[in-house]
Amino acid sequence: MNDSNVIGAILGTERTNLSLTISKVCDGLCSASTYNRYEGGKMLPDKFMLSALLERMGKNSNRVLYTVTDEEHRLLDIRKNILESIENEDSEKTRQYLEEYSSISKTRSKNIHRQLELEVSGELCRMKNDTKGAVSFYKEAFEQTCKKKLDDIDNSLYTVREFGLLYKIASISDHNLLFKLGYFLKKLNDNHYLKVVYYGELISELVSESENRWMKQVQLEYIESALQYKRLIKQSKGVVRLLELKKKYAGELSEEEETILKFDDLLGWN
Repeated sequence: MNDSNVIGAILGTERTNLSLTISKVCDGLCSASTYNRYEGGKMLPDKFMLSALLERMGKNSNRVLYTVTDEEHRLLDIRKNILESIENEDSEKTRQYLEEYSSISKTRSKNIHRQLELEVSGELCRMKNDTKGAVSFYKEAFEQTCKKKLDDIDNSLYTVREFGLLYKIASISDHNLLFKLGYFLKKLNDNHYLKVVYYGELISELVSESENRWMKQVQLEYIESALQYKRLIKQSKGVVRLLELKKKYAGELSEEEETILKFDDLLGWN
């Protein structure tokens, strides 16, 4: 059962431990007065708002036990379907799920839902190779909860979706922004949720995009940094791509690293 006092205590403890102001945590997501009511246990945030607020503080909201409403459950199911259809590059199903999601009247966290809808519209443009349209939708989606400039990254707080939108924009049209995002992640604490989600993938992208810009030694330093982090958090996702890049630039791998690549070839892992 959801308990507003328990949720409020979690939000308050995380925020004060990080020495963050209320306005910085909730900026663009909800008003400071509304957040005060969340933290004071006088009002319960919905699943989407709770996730966004905790992610701004670098936490994985899935670790918080939370009972969702029927409306939230339905929206979460459609979100899962949208993600799967995008991963499969199925534009028709993506469009159908987006229409279904948009047709539902949301009672709360409307800016967060609108952000998702705009991002998915951007994905549909990307599938049609309309990169200009995709970037336009990604930027509009980002602005639903973030009013700052795209490259105003230092000391900023992001949800997973906000950071993901910046990453998509940078990958398509802004190498300098991609570099700033990589440096931003590198400085985060090792247990920060954004770093867990994005660090290896973004470093792989950054190194690949910097092939003609960086010295080989710099590329290898970034790759090794990402590999060490993957070992630290015991995460296998993205390791194969990093090892392939390391082999490309270093010319050789350790026996253990070569074994990982061989197993990947045998099992057909991505």
